Amino acid sequence: RKIKIRGEGAMPALAEARERFFQALSNKQLPRLSVLSLVDLRLVRLEVNFLVEALRKGNLPRLRVLDLPGNESQYERAVGGSEMRNLMRAVVESEGSLHDLEELNLSGTNAGM
Repeated sequence: RKIKIRGEGAMPALAEARERFFQALSNKQLPRLSVLSLVDLRLVRLEVNFLVEALRKGNLPRLRVLDLPGNESQYERAVGGSEMRNLMRAVVESEGSLHDLEELNLSGTNAGM
């Protein structure tokens, strides 16, 4: 019911596994997932795009907490303002409506840039 991943930066050695994880979120409904906490992972655009797709499709209908702090970065593949805007749009326009969403933490991200 909870997925909590804490990282120390981009973890390039795990890039393929990370991509598969985010791709799975976009392809599979997780109706019991209530907490998704991805802290200090330095998310890349592709990962956020998969997350956006998962939210838009309604794959996370019971999500109560979406916690993404510490994902700000200046490197080339870093998530920028456009990805954060897409994320916010997906939260608002989700097919699953995210009625249960209580907490959205984007502190320490490139949101608003």
